[in-house]
Amino acid sequence: MRTLIVIRHGESEHHLNGLTGGWTDCGLTDLGRRQASLLAERLARELAGQPPLRLYYSDLKRAAETAATVAQALGLEAIPMRELREFNNGQAAGLTIAEAESIELPRTYPILDWQPYSGAETYRRFYERVAVAMDGLDRREANAALIVTHGGTHNLIVAWWLKLGA
Repeated sequence: MRTLIVIRHGESEHHLNGLTGGWTDCGLTDLGRRQASLLAERLARELAGQPPLRLYYSDLKRAAETAATVAQALGLEAIPMRELREFNNGQAAGLTIAEAESIELPRTYPILDWQPYSGAETYRRFYERVAVAMDGLDRREANAALIVTHGGTHNLIVAWWLKLGA
């Protein structure tokens, strides 16, 4: 893959409601929908006349809504990929930040192998999940791909692109 465009979803309801992110599955706020619309308009202008690309997205609602807006503006099919989800925060999903803090497990070292909540993945496993997905996309997509995902996943995609590893 020679070109990779990575987009973080628009503002989500969990941001306004004090909920954890991760696998908490909330949709976009009004502002988030407006952000997605403005981004889609800009991408339509910027990518006009460019070779076609494929659009992949995390299957969580906030990323799916953003991807649907972008797909419509660009005339693309949006392809869901569960592997592009944010950090699996296990039992903290759907909780308020304060509730999640009350069930956080003690830190272990190395920190990459710490499981912050029961049922959560470690940061190393999170990176491995994203890297395996990106390796697969890299094999399938010769030229370009557009990915709509989350902040943490976005950071790991950059680490994968730069070959930094976990």
